[in-house]
This record gives sequence, C-alpha cells and structure tokens, in this order.
Amino acid sequence: MYVLRSSLLPACLLLAFLRLTGAQTPVVTVTNPGNVQVFRTETANLNCSFVSTVPLTVQSVSWYKLNEDGTQGAPFLVYVTNSPIQADANRLTELGLTDRVSFLSDSTSITIQETAQPDTGTFRCEVDPIFPGGGVASSVDTNLTVVVLPQVTIAQLPLTAYVQEDVTLTCQSGSFPASTYNWTRVDGAALPGGATFYEGYELVLPKAVLSDAGQYRCVADNGYGTDTGTYLLTLHDRTTTKPPTQPPSPETTKAGGDEETPKPRTTDSTGLVVGLVLGLLAAIVLAAGIIYYCRNKGSGSSKYYTTSSPDIH
Repeated sequence: MYVLRSSLLPACLLLAFLRLTGAQTPVVTVTNPGNVQVFRTETANLNCSFVSTVPLTVQSVSWYKLNEDGTQGAPFLVYVTNSPIQADANRLTELGLTDRVSFLSDSTSITIQETAQPDTGTFRCEVDPIFPGGGVASSVDTNLTVVVLPQVTIAQLPLTAYVQEDVTLTCQSGSFPASTYNWTRVDGAALPGGATFYEGYELVLPKAVLSDAGQYRCVADNGYGTDTGTYLLTLHDRTTTKPPTQPPSPETTKAGGDEETPKPRTTDSTGLVVGLVLGLLAAIVLAAGIIYYCRNKGSGSSKYYTTSSPDIH
C-alpha cells in the first residue's frame, strides 16, 4: 500500500474532491524536447509540456527521480493549479537536491542549480488531469547526464625500479562518463615489447630492461574532454649498482713524479694525551726541584748560626 507523505496530503485531498466533481474525460499527452547533458556545476533545465483533448481547469504536475532499480518512488515536487508547491523535504534530502531544484515559470518544467555527478539519472514528469476529471495521468522521462571532465592523477613521481622486475604505471581519472586511456612514450619510441594494459589505466612492463627507462605519457579521454599525465621511469641494475664508497686519502707527489707514501696523521685526541703526559712529568720534576732546594737551604742556615758554648772556669 502506498502511504502519502503528510506534506502532500492537502494537494491529494483537493485532487480527490475535484475528480468526484469532474464531468468530461480528458486525454493528456506529455512531451519533452529530449535528454539533457550539462557539465558539472552548470544549470540543468528539464522541460516538460502537455496537451489535453479537453481544456483543463485544474491539473497536477509531479516530478520524480527514478531509483537505480527503475522504480518511481515518491515525487520530490508537486504543483496543483492555484495551490502552493508541495516539496517533499525527505525525498529531496535523499536525492541531494535540497535548495537546488525548483519549478520554472511555466509551473511544469524544473531547473536544477549547481549540478553534480550524482544528479545523473532519469527524471519523470507526470501530469494528472483533475478538472475536468476522469482522465488518466500521463508522463515522460528525461535522462540527465552531468559530465565530469577527465582529471588525471598519477602517483609515485618519479618512479624508480630495478631491471628484470615487472613495472606497473598507473593512470586514473575521476571522470563521467568513464575515460579510456592511451599510453605512449614521450620520445616517440614504441612501447616496450610485451607491454600489456590492465583495465586500460595500468601499463605493465614485464621484466623491464634499462632501455625501458624514460618518460611515459598517459592520455585520458571520456568523449567530452581529455587530460594528460606524464611518468618519469628510472631503472637500476642490481648487479652493477653498488653502495657509495668513502673517497681515497689524498696522495703527495715529490718533484719528478715519484709518489710518496703519506705519513700517518696524529689525531687531535692523541696530541692531547701526549701533552697531558708531558705536562704531568714537568710538574713532577719542578716539585722535586723545589723540595731539594728547600732541604739544602735549611742545612746551610744551621751551619752559620750554631755556636759552641764557652767553657767557664
């Protein structure tokens, strides 16, 4: 059972009342100019018009966006002649259309501002004759495509690998419709033999050799625009690549070209130790000299100042 949303209840009650009082049976035909394509952020106008075999005094116009499974769901906008526009806030939120969609001046067509890629889909315009009543609602579908131009994203720039490894170059683009990819070498040379493509956006170089190094160009094209990215691939050979070594000690040369073996250098720490030892020895010698001098001076003074006591008869 289909449950009416509370925001649409007044319009539905009016529809039921007018149907009961209608006398003639109109036949309504709804048309549109065709599908619509716009670029992202542009405004999309979805036009809808109708004709009736009997002039209509009152009619309703309802707009839907079909679900992915093709079901209609609830209308997000409804206009009944001479009544306020009914907007289903919950449905607008589900569709991401809040504050971006409204009726045009004809009260039949709608406009969507600042379009985004999720707006892509099928929209349905349904016209229901109310007075004169007894007619059957008629609708037309419009396919909206919001185009997103390619924008290539390349990671790991530059790319460094080793020979005899499988090298994968990846080029991706967030575009709609989806992009196709074309790989070339910037220098114009042919792609390495055995190169394969995985889902278009990956270029695989099996068992890479040194000549495979260089710049590779990726072009993404979705039929509405293109974008280009460039890879710089550097390859190393594990068998010849060695870690950097310390530079050799400088050599001295005698006159005449004879090389002289450089003398070992005494480091600053060795000189410091030698200096400390020599200083300590000098201090010991100085102390010994002072002690010796003092002892000799003391013994001389006793010789000059000591006298014998006179004999007393």
